[in-house]
Amino acid sequence: MAGAGDADTGARESVAGDVRSFTALAASLAGLVGYVYLFGGLVTWVRLVTARLPGSTLTALAAPRTLLIVGLEALLFVVVAFAVACVLCYLVGRIGWTRRRRDWHAVVLHRGVARATAAREQARDAPLGEAPLGERAVRTVAGFNVLVLAALIGLAVARVVDLLFPNWAAVVAFFAVAAVAVWRLATWGPLHWRSHVAAIALAAVVTFFASAPIGVLVLSSVAVAALGRRIARLERPRSAVAFLHSPLLWGLLAVYVFVGLAFAAQPPVSFTRAVLETRAGRQLGGYLGRTADGVYLATCTGLANATSRTERAVLVPAGDIEHTTLGGPHYTFDSGERPSLAAIALKALGIDAHPPTWFHPDLRGQESTCDAELPADVPGDALGGGALVGPAPPGGRASGGEAPIADTSPPALAALARRYQPTLEVTVADRFWPVSVANVLQDRGSTLYGLEHHGRRATCLVRGGRCAVSPPLLADLTPAGASADDYLDYPASLGDGDPTSEFSAFLRGQGTPLRATGDWLADPAALDPWRSAQLYLYDAGVGTYGRRYPGAPPGLRSLQYWFFYPFNYLPTAVARRLMATSPLAADLANTDLHEGDWEHVSVLLNPRTLKPRFLYMARHDQEGVTLPWNSSQLRFDDGHPIVQAAFGGHPSYPNGCGEHPRAILNNLGSDWLVCGSGRFAFRAETTPLVDLARASWSCWPGHFGEATPSQLRNARRAESDPRRALAKYVLVAGPRSPLRQAENADVCRAAR
Repeated sequence: MAGAGDADTGARESVAGDVRSFTALAASLAGLVGYVYLFGGLVTWVRLVTARLPGSTLTALAAPRTLLIVGLEALLFVVVAFAVACVLCYLVGRIGWTRRRRDWHAVVLHRGVARATAAREQARDAPLGEAPLGERAVRTVAGFNVLVLAALIGLAVARVVDLLFPNWAAVVAFFAVAAVAVWRLATWGPLHWRSHVAAIALAAVVTFFASAPIGVLVLSSVAVAALGRRIARLERPRSAVAFLHSPLLWGLLAVYVFVGLAFAAQPPVSFTRAVLETRAGRQLGGYLGRTADGVYLATCTGLANATSRTERAVLVPAGDIEHTTLGGPHYTFDSGERPSLAAIALKALGIDAHPPTWFHPDLRGQESTCDAELPADVPGDALGGGALVGPAPPGGRASGGEAPIADTSPPALAALARRYQPTLEVTVADRFWPVSVANVLQDRGSTLYGLEHHGRRATCLVRGGRCAVSPPLLADLTPAGASADDYLDYPASLGDGDPTSEFSAFLRGQGTPLRATGDWLADPAALDPWRSAQLYLYDAGVGTYGRRYPGAPPGLRSLQYWFFYPFNYLPTAVARRLMATSPLAADLANTDLHEGDWEHVSVLLNPRTLKPRFLYMARHDQEGVTLPWNSSQLRFDDGHPIVQAAFGGHPSYPNGCGEHPRAILNNLGSDWLVCGSGRFAFRAETTPLVDLARASWSCWPGHFGEATPSQLRNARRAESDPRRALAKYVLVAGPRSPLRQAENADVCRAAR
């Protein structure tokens, strides 16, 4: 009987134990499922907020199936990324492992560097034992610590390099410095308190002055490095059930949340593209989800710098939807803002401060934002889709411009010139349009040093190597007392290849200071370029221009229309897939940098009938093209030929969109006609025209932009000298007057 009682008691205890194990297992599995749902909800909410969409939309999209899928996808991504990182850390941990193995085990077992150092001194050569989780775990922890610190050092050095050199140099510096730091730190070992103090200080700097997601990633990495020592002290689970109960699993899952959310918060944010055919027409946007009420779409307006504005979430009623198509290029959102963690922290405390964001690497490839579609041409609209048209300036005279041709020249010439004056289109992303010389003389710098005018540095007329007049007037640009080495020095930076400083100086001179880049891109018409736009005419008469105008016979009358752009830059390295819709983001590096840029087209007339025969479009130095007036490539605006300036370098083409490879460079370089970001159209009937022959400065022998002595010397060197290439293709001297170049080289000599 006693034996039977013991058996019954044992059976009951066994059953109770099984029930407890099953309950614990069920609770762990339920916790895992709840974790996945929570992870999916947090990731979805973070992505909505990062895209500047209302977070309240989540309540309408919180379908269990959706959150489960998002959570599983995010978890799978983080697990794979973490596994790859662990493999890399394990390999890094092998560096110097034979010498430093005991030190790393001591740090893990004794919970810190100080205690490990003391224990190491006391034990001398005696064995200190091994961490319970095993050799591989400790080696991985060692590698992770080394990698985190090496990455922080690499980021700090790369930031300094980025201030002095192009972006690619910073990338090279990061990997080179990080690789050296990995080797040095791994062989140095962990028992050096100075390295830990330096690591904490460096991590703090990077964290607070990095963009918020990067800062969170740094904090997570430091936490993982520290947590890894604790995890390595845990006993290794002996079964799947033990693993589910182990703090090891739940510690890793906690880390996954921070890493996953940090990555989800890093812009840009992309959604599946959705095209809805509705009763009211076609609707395009990012697919957020579907409910019984309809389909939720996220929409925005894409800008030329691959950022977005006017983000919103809309519900398309189910009854209005006729067909839904999902897929294709992602629908992407990117505000362009990368606030530092310090800025967010100060804002949360109510402090209005704006600490810089020094570290903001984009973890994802940049994409065009929003619909990323080229504007469609409207039938009968010769200007093409996306063309912005403005009014004529007050009184028919450009601000700061000279008197128009109707007020200075014979009526017959003025009428003829206005009849064939081209309509010019320039992409709004270019930031420069044809203006008068006087407009550029008004440029104002952003600095408060050197020669100033009303508190800001002004344009200088440089003579004999020194600034003779600041700011100069048109009356100062005369042949009398001038030399071919004189030049105009604009108050902006030329050498870094970024047109922004030149653009800002021009706008300040016009009294319209540059606001945030996104502001003028979102509303380019606010720049009012039509107020300052102006073209120049030179009646070259009848001549033998066959060599200059290939394909045209001699004996035609040439009406030259000249455009003066404040700055020239040639996009040399570009992200081709972005160029059509986001040229500012696509433009990676520029060459052929020079202040002042004279371009022109020539209308070639029958000298007797004055009927147009050809249109010559100048391109760069020797790439001009002559097209018959009735060419199918040409389009007309009420009888005026439409010409489009290519992005940055401003060579002239028939209006259109797309890439135009340059044969002279064996198709290794291209001109780009950009339409997707919108185009300014300077119509012939509203844009002032000035007669160059009546301009007092037309024969000034100097340069209409920076032309330093070294640039001029290099330009005169032999073709085989590499320094000539620098002066011809990289930092180029400003151009001469239109009457001293191209087919007009002898005009001013004949005038004397």
